[in-house]
Parts: sequence; C-alpha cells; structure tokens
Amino acid sequence: MDVPADNHVAKPHVHVDHQYLVMADNLEPVGAAAHPFVWYTVEELAGLSMFEDTRSLVLVLFSCVDALAQGRLSVGGEVVEPFLAAAG
Repeated sequence: MDVPADNHVAKPHVHVDHQYLVMADNLEPVGAAAHPFVWYTVEELAGLSMFEDTRSLVLVLFSCVDALAQGRLSVGGEVVEPFLAAAG
C-alpha cells in the first residue's frame, strides 16, 4: 500500500502486510490518528487489493474476533501459536 511521508519516514513509502484487529467499547476517536487508517468489514475484503496470504490471515482473525472479545481465546495461546509455527 503506497502511503505519503509521515512522522516515521520523510518520503512516500510502501506499507506491506499490515493487519490490525481492534476491539473498542467506544467508536469515538480519542485523538488524531498518527497514520491514515481505514477499517473494513469481512464483507468488504473481496474487493480489496492485498496479498492472498494476508487475506487468509485476516479471514482467520475475523473468524475468531467474537471469541477474542468475549475472552474465550487467549491472544498468547490458541490464536497466535499457529501463526508463529507457520512463520517458522
């Protein structure tokens, strides 16, 4: 994804393979964002330009977001270990 210069890199650059999972109690921002972000629903994924392995990982996160939010999965355990094993 091409991004403009920011407070980390003075020239336009490319962000590759960034994924963020957010669970918030309040949808109102508490301050200005340091980077431009856009949030997508699972239904919007098919129309987005991204690496296929990234799309697969995002679908895994969407598949367990409710369990994470309810505390039924441990981020340090059941969810993360398969990704670490796959990364070798």
